Amino acid sequence: GKSAFAINLAANLVIDQHSKPRTVVYVSAEMTEEEIIDRFTACFCPVPMEVLERKDADAEKYYDEAGTFACYYPIHIVDKTTNFEEMRTELEKIRQKEGKLDVVIIDYLQLLNSKLRFESRRHEIEYISNSLKTFAKKENCIVIALAQLNRAPESRANHRPILSDLREAGGIESDADKVMF
Repeated sequence: GKSAFAINLAANLVIDQHSKPRTVVYVSAEMTEEEIIDRFTACFCPVPMEVLERKDADAEKYYDEAGTFACYYPIHIVDKTTNFEEMRTELEKIRQKEGKLDVVIIDYLQLLNSKLRFESRRHEIEYISNSLKTFAKKENCIVIALAQLNRAPESRANHRPILSDLREAGGIESDADKVMF
């Protein structure tokens, strides 16, 4: 559900007719560019994913149509690395090319890693989360980082997640301007 939400959000950000054009970057540590393009095509056209998965002539016409949309509504996709420092370098290249970044969507935070060494995974996530906050301020852009929940909500009667349900939550809790479940 995280990826579906994020892809729909990115698609809506670029096709919103009431605002100025936006530079949107979709960073995926989980899916390939081809899988992401399939999902964006389903958003832009709209077409059922089953049609796109067949990769036949019917699917091709939707890819052509989506390609036309992509010319007008570019979404930059970064999918080649799970390394945070390499991802940041890719974002800086896109910013230099486009002149600015408006929205960066990261799918998802806990799949990123760093070249630096940390005492624990929690400390590494705190470093990445803090670095994303710093990056957002420096670039004056919005960073939306999707995150995985632990299984605690399943054991509660109302199943509602709380901040401490975020995996490796310390840095995420303190760095996020908003947390939405």
